[in-house]
Amino acid sequence: MPSYHDVEVEFNGKRMRLFTSSYGFELTCNRVGGWRLWHKWQGEYKLLAGEYDEPRLRVYIAGSLVCGDPET
Repeated sequence: MPSYHDVEVEFNGKRMRLFTSSYGFELTCNRVGGWRLWHKWQGEYKLLAGEYDEPRLRVYIAGSLVCGDPET
């Protein structure tokens, strides 16, 4: 069964595994904003990428693309 250990995000041409990344990253998903990747530092949130924002975000779970345009 996949878990948060298996989540990778890609934006600005870089792909990273969240489990081994900075503790400041937060991946959210809701009906209004879709998938979004945030960086939290000293209580402030900065949007890094999003499903409907720029730069665009791709989300992979256990290697399967669950959000974003497939790579061409």
